[in-house]
Amino acid sequence: MSWVAIRRFNVGDPDIARTKKHWEDVAEDLGLLAESNVLLEEGDKEVKLYVSETVNEFFKGQPGGHYS
Repeated sequence: MSWVAIRRFNVGDPDIARTKKHWEDVAEDLGLLAESNVLLEEGDKEVKLYVSETVNEFFKGQPGGHYS
């Protein structure tokens, strides 16, 4: 599966859980399994939030979208 990085956070940012939950809900609204379509990668100083290419493609080019 291909992943698209959509957001970066500093470690400890209180917004991480809320944003991850938002994208899990989006994946489920699309009929997808959240755990297979949303990924957090935690490093020493930074946390990256990824969505699957499937989720990204749905929003690509949408008004307000910020995807590649």
